Amino acid sequence: RRRIAGPVGAPIGLCSIKPRELHQLFVAPAARGKGVAAELLADAEQRLLAQGDTSAFLDCLIENDAAVRFYSRNGWVKHGVQTAQLDTLDGPFELPCLIFRKELSAQ
Repeated sequence: RRRIAGPVGAPIGLCSIKPRELHQLFVAPAARGKGVAAELLADAEQRLLAQGDTSAFLDCLIENDAAVRFYSRNGWVKHGVQTAQLDTLDGPFELPCLIFRKELSAQ
């Protein structure tokens, strides 16, 4: 399940969730720093709660300092590193990711 921010045909952000997981959060460069990510994140947390999840996790590229600061500022807590196995045309690719967790509550 996903949400898209911005006008039809010109999205500025998206956020998708899975059970117990904030799966993807993306904001277009032109929309960064304008509160779009915070709105999408808050919406995702409420959607997770609505589907019965009281805690959730997400993974983040270790090198993405801005995202690490953003998630930390929004109450997500670092819980170590996990290696994601990605399928590519050239075979499997291992990508170390920082794992965040958060106990969710109604806002």
